[in-house]
Amino acid sequence: MKPHQSSRNVRYGWTATKLFLLASAIAFAVFQFTLIHRAQHLPAHQQSLLATRLSMLQHFVNNTLPIRKRRKPIELPVVADVKPAVVDYYMVFSTSCTPQQNWESYVFFFHAMKVLQPGSVTRIASGCTNEQKLALQTFHDSYIRPMGNFYLYFTPDYSNIVKHVNYKYFNKPFGLLHWMQHGLGLGTSSTNQSLDDAIIMLLDPDMVLRYPMSHDYTDRPDMEWIVDEAHPEPATKMVRHGFPIAQQDGYLRNEWMYLNLTYIVNGTLREQPRDVDGPRIWNTGPPYLATVKDMYALALAWVEFVPRVHELFPQLFAEMFGLIIASLQLNLPFTMTPSLVVSEPAGDDREIWKYIDQLADKDVCSPRISTVPWPIGLHYCQRYMLGKWFFSKYRMKKSILDCEQKLLITPPLDIAVKYDYRAKPPLADGSDLINFTPHHVVMDRVRIKRHGYMLCHMTRAVNEALVYYKRLACGSNANLNTTWDIFTDPSDK
Repeated sequence: MKPHQSSRNVRYGWTATKLFLLASAIAFAVFQFTLIHRAQHLPAHQQSLLATRLSMLQHFVNNTLPIRKRRKPIELPVVADVKPAVVDYYMVFSTSCTPQQNWESYVFFFHAMKVLQPGSVTRIASGCTNEQKLALQTFHDSYIRPMGNFYLYFTPDYSNIVKHVNYKYFNKPFGLLHWMQHGLGLGTSSTNQSLDDAIIMLLDPDMVLRYPMSHDYTDRPDMEWIVDEAHPEPATKMVRHGFPIAQQDGYLRNEWMYLNLTYIVNGTLREQPRDVDGPRIWNTGPPYLATVKDMYALALAWVEFVPRVHELFPQLFAEMFGLIIASLQLNLPFTMTPSLVVSEPAGDDREIWKYIDQLADKDVCSPRISTVPWPIGLHYCQRYMLGKWFFSKYRMKKSILDCEQKLLITPPLDIAVKYDYRAKPPLADGSDLINFTPHHVVMDRVRIKRHGYMLCHMTRAVNEALVYYKRLACGSNANLNTTWDIFTDPSDK
């Protein structure tokens, strides 16, 4: 990492960068005071780790506030009598060892810390070389483990588990099972009833938590569930044995139902799924929430079925179909909700966009909308474009964590008022940069709000995590300028 040479003006003036940092720190402090005020009213499972993590969050505020002559750190009040969680939470996400998934993982951990996610959070990293393992473990021990109950777990590479096939998403089910058997110790002769009752939360690395995730939503009447006329009430509002919960996926349809399911399960199919039940109980996506007992059963069936699914459906989503078929065969239908995450601006009623749609155009980028109750998280698996702003995890610089790299340029708060079109940026290799002319595509008001929301809040989420990391790792060499613009610097290097 190269030292960043800041000018006197940048270091000591009230630049846009410092204003961004100040606004972020103040907003975060307000969030903390609000959380503390509400602590006595939170259910027990959302109060876990609150007191122990306040000191970490104190550190975040004091290391982020960009006032040169700060005389003393901001003091946050102490929360007493915090009740422990009623069950243990194990939040996990599966990754490879690429630079992209390294920064995604850091952003994931940072926001898990920020929202005080109860329980532990584990990155399952598959297929790392010895050199990568050493580098990742050193980085994790230095900059992630101190944030909280956060872990790094390595597994073999399962992407080529099938001969003559390379499908990187095989690592998700096989990595999960490896961690459950060798990390949690399942499948041994000894049994642990309390571990059976614990909760597994399987997320993706490209997710950012806005609120702590829970297994129990019985006290949230505003949470929405996928129901129909024949089933007007959800099967459960709390994860328990036999009753997992998941996000209704924004992409999947019933294609998996028309595969040779008898071949996939290698025997007798428990039941032939009905088209009408696909959107209600089968077409699931992450996050997936289940008891350890149920998730282990699902993982065992998942790794058995997914190679045959991929044989019949050798493309993206094969691993998701595998989990769906495992839940069908084990009679473990997920109770589905649209409320956990948003990702696809065209997702309509499959994701809880209505709270964003109801905002005034001028408010979609405001930090104050942290009070919007849903979704719990953002799943940034798409491209988000509005005006001359663009966000895609695939177009982020691979060296984004380097000290000398700039932060992302921040969209204006009134972006949804100023622009009614989207445009793709130049190619990453720069081959079209010299004569590049953006092609404007007009958007409707709903898409304008949704793309604007994701652009603003993902830019803010990534920048917050980078500021926290750079202030710890880079010191005075940290480049905190919010000036990286993909339209003028499209390279992902």
